[in-house]
Amino acid sequence: MFQSLNLVPGINFTNSDPYGSSGGNVRLRGFDGNRISLTQDGIPLNDTGNYAIFTNQQIDPEYIQRATVNTGTTDVDSPTASATGGTVNVVTRKPFEETTLSVGGSVGSFDYRRLIGVIDSGESKNGVSAFAGVSFQQYDKFKGPGELQKLQGQRPHLPGNWRRQLRQRHRPLQRKPQQLLSQPIAGEHCHVW
Repeated sequence: MFQSLNLVPGINFTNSDPYGSSGGNVRLRGFDGNRISLTQDGIPLNDTGNYAIFTNQQIDPEYIQRATVNTGTTDVDSPTASATGGTVNVVTRKPFEETTLSVGGSVGSFDYRRLIGVIDSGESKNGVSAFAGVSFQQYDKFKGPGELQKLQGQRPHLPGNWRRQLRQRHRPLQRKPQQLLSQPIAGEHCHVW
C-alpha cells in the first residue's frame, strides 16, 4: 500500500526488503512515521505507546478501495495523537453484491511465493454483505540464511471489516521439495489473478 503512495508529492516510503515483510519507514513532508497518523476506515492504527507505524502489518492491497493523504496538522476532531506531519486514511473496499471467490498467486526471485484468497458473501435479502480473505507470503532472506513468512487474514464484522495479524515468524532456512497443488475452479463469479 505504501509503495503506491510514493507517487504522492511529499510522501516517501522505503522498505527494508523488496517484498515488505520486514517493515520500512514512511515520511510525510519530512516528518517520520511517529508524526503521521495512519487510520483504516477512521480507526487509528498507530502504536499506542510511541505512535509508530508498522508498515509490514498493514492491510493487503486487494482489500483497499482508496487511500487519502492529508499533509499538515490534522483536524481537531481527528482520532489521532501527535500527527503533526499529516494523516493517511485507508478505506477498506466494500463487499461485492454477488457471491464471489477470488484467488491469486505470484512467484518471484529468492524463492518468493504469495497466495491470496477472498470470498464475498454477496448481498442478503436484508442488505447485509461481508467478505473474508487470507494471504500467505514467504521468501528467502536477502542477507544470511533463513526465510521470512507472513500470514494474515481479513475477517468480516458487521459494522466494518477488521484484520488481525495471525503470525509473522523467522525460522532457519530448510530446503524441502515444494509441491504445488492446483484445483481448477469454475463458476460464473470466480476471479483468478
